[in-house]
Amino acid sequence: GEQGAGDAEMGGSEALAVAGAATALLHDLSGLVWEEWQAYLDAARLGCHSLVTSLSQSYLADRAERFGESLFREPRLFEQRAYMPQGGADPTTIAKALRTSMYFRALPPPPLAEVPRAASTESQCVFVEQWHSSKHDLPSSQRALAPDRTAGGASSPAEPATAEPATAGPLPEGATPLELARRLGLELGGKGRDYGLRAGELEHQAARSARAAPAWPEPVTPRLSLSWMPSGRSPLPPGKHHLYVFVHGFHGNALDLRGFRNQLALLLPDKSCARFLMSSSNEDFTATSSFEEMGENLANEVRAFLRSESLDQSAARVSFVCHSFGSIIARAALRKPQLEALLPRLHTYISLSGPHLGMLYTSNMLVELGVWGLRKWKNAQCLTELSLKDAKQPTDTFLYTLSKGDMLARFTNVLLVSSAEDRYVPHHSARLQLCPEAMHDPRFGTAFVSMVHNILSPLQCSNLVHVDVSFLPLISTKLVHQLDQAIGRKAHIDFLEQQAFLQMFVQMYLSYLV
Repeated sequence: GEQGAGDAEMGGSEALAVAGAATALLHDLSGLVWEEWQAYLDAARLGCHSLVTSLSQSYLADRAERFGESLFREPRLFEQRAYMPQGGADPTTIAKALRTSMYFRALPPPPLAEVPRAASTESQCVFVEQWHSSKHDLPSSQRALAPDRTAGGASSPAEPATAEPATAGPLPEGATPLELARRLGLELGGKGRDYGLRAGELEHQAARSARAAPAWPEPVTPRLSLSWMPSGRSPLPPGKHHLYVFVHGFHGNALDLRGFRNQLALLLPDKSCARFLMSSSNEDFTATSSFEEMGENLANEVRAFLRSESLDQSAARVSFVCHSFGSIIARAALRKPQLEALLPRLHTYISLSGPHLGMLYTSNMLVELGVWGLRKWKNAQCLTELSLKDAKQPTDTFLYTLSKGDMLARFTNVLLVSSAEDRYVPHHSARLQLCPEAMHDPRFGTAFVSMVHNILSPLQCSNLVHVDVSFLPLISTKLVHQLDQAIGRKAHIDFLEQQAFLQMFVQMYLSYLV
């Protein structure tokens, strides 16, 4: 027993000796590593700007090429802006075919992905874009793609019609939506589903306009850099700023659009001239107040921000990024006298699934039931206004009145972003376009057609772009997630929360935001 105790004591001493030697070795090794690490940090600190610039350029170029594989652009004539695209495959079919194609699946994965799923091309968003212009403004390579609607005796866009364009004027009592559409310069196609504007009429109106249509924005190279690094080249004069106002939607808050803001702040070529306002003035009012009241709140908030940041004179450009109800709140705010001085400086308006034409003609019965319940039990005034039931006559409702004095035409660029997968907001309402149901509705159809005309007709002096988005397919076994997708809520929220969409949209449409 005594011998065993001695052996154990000797073994313990040897173990302590080995542990001590190992500790000393690790200490010496850590000292060497620490010195090397500090040397690396010193070198990285000195060359951080060139290091980030060189790495980010190739990263962003690879990402843009990858995004371009799922971005489809279609030039359309300006007179076609009032109706949904007809013929061909719809965006959902295009997205499904692309994600299952062998070519798309074989694309190499990105060199860097924030989440494992982002490396899969099958889960990438698909954009289908229509940008509107007169035919003589289209690039020569695109003119053949522009539908030619001048064959039926209408004037060529290159030679405007001599007759005065159709105007609303007084209508005979009991005029149908179809009669009004034709009176306003809208034309119903042979099968009752093609609602185009008569060729030549709006070109003639545009030629007579005092304000020429702006040039399409030049491509902008994104610049991935940190805020303290030297700024890139700014499109604004020295000392001028670009104010970005982010407006949330129903039951939203100031942080809803932080993902969009973060992507924008990350990629702007010149970060020093950017100022961001995340609107919070209506966080407690979207469920109860009217759009008029919320517009007043937003106007006061923007005015106060301009004063507190000393931007009254230096804000050379002002852009609005709005989600859902926020799209209408921003339009209401721009009619207020507090923001009158900003009207000449309005640059880009981005509407992410905004119900510009209300909630009429929705196919989602659950949403209709929810809207009805909130109107009855919560006295949600804004929902009553979206239903065009805040007045006895549709032409006396808030949305109709807003359409008559709308300020969208003061923006250089108007981007209407929508998704057929979003069933919270009717697709035609988010795109500001006509739908077949309105043409046969004796109660609201006439007002609906007039609203489309009132808003879209002045946009001949703006760059109008429709972007239809197909989001990542849902991969979840949770009942709540599957229910969200079934009722269309998932796509409505994806505009705010899906990183794949935010990264792709901000990078591919950055030229509209600088």
